[in-house]
Amino acid sequence: MSAADALHYHLRNFPTTFSNLRADGINQWDPSISKRFALAEKKSVQIRMEAYNVLNHPVFAAPSTTASNTAFGLLRRWPTGSGRYSWGRGLVW
Repeated sequence: MSAADALHYHLRNFPTTFSNLRADGINQWDPSISKRFALAEKKSVQIRMEAYNVLNHPVFAAPSTTASNTAFGLLRRWPTGSGRYSWGRGLVW
């Protein structure tokens, strides 16, 4: 029996790679603030501010976990952009 034939006799119930175990966690803080001002009994104006990735932490993609790949263990995608902010207003009735 050759080494290639020996793999046919092994039973596997799990994947051979665990990509989520080698990736960094996402460390972001996304706060939002809103205020509603009453205009009438059933009408109001809402002003809101939302921020994404306020602390400006980088988020890297998971490294390549394929051992035969020449990019094994390298981070190919760079972090996301800096923090973003959005403002909004709306009429609620």
